[in-house]
Amino acid sequence: MLKQKDQHIIDIVFVLSLFCVFAVLALFVVVLGANVYQSISGVMTENYNVRSSISYLTEKIHQGDSHGDIVIEKFGEGDALVLSQEIEGAVYETWIYLNEGSLTELMVPEGTEFDPESGQAIMELSDLVLESLDGRLFRITAVDVDGNNYDTMVSLKGTPTRLE
Repeated sequence: MLKQKDQHIIDIVFVLSLFCVFAVLALFVVVLGANVYQSISGVMTENYNVRSSISYLTEKIHQGDSHGDIVIEKFGEGDALVLSQEIEGAVYETWIYLNEGSLTELMVPEGTEFDPESGQAIMELSDLVLESLDGRLFRITAVDVDGNNYDTMVSLKGTPTRLE
C-alpha cells in the first residue's frame, strides 16, 4: 500500500503531465492555425490582384467607350490598352500595359513617346493578353504570379471610332 506522501506526489505528477500535454496540443493548434491563415491570406491576395486588374481594365474600357477611341497595341512586355479622350481641346492617351510584373498606367498627350518605366504601377501580374475580337468585343486574360489564367469578355456599348 502507498503512503499518503507517495500518493500526493503521484497526483502532482499526473496533473503536471496532463497540463504539459494540454500545453503542447494548444501550441500545435496555434501553429497549425497560423500556417492555414498565412496560406489563405496569400491566395486571397493573389486572387485580389488578378480579379481587381480584370475589373479595373473592364471599367477602363467602359469609360473609354463613352469618351472616345479604344485601341490595343503592342508595347513594353506585351499588349497595351490605349484609351484616347479629348480634355479641354487637347487629346490625351491613357496607356495601360504590363511592365516588370506590374499592371501599369500612364496618361500622356497624344503622340508622346515614353518609356514603359514612366507609368504608375497599379498591381502585380505575370502576364496580360488583350484581344479585340470583332471590333466591339474585347477579351482580357490576366495571369497571376502562380501562372493561373483568368479571363473575361467586355463588349462596347457605343460605336467605336477607331479599333485595331
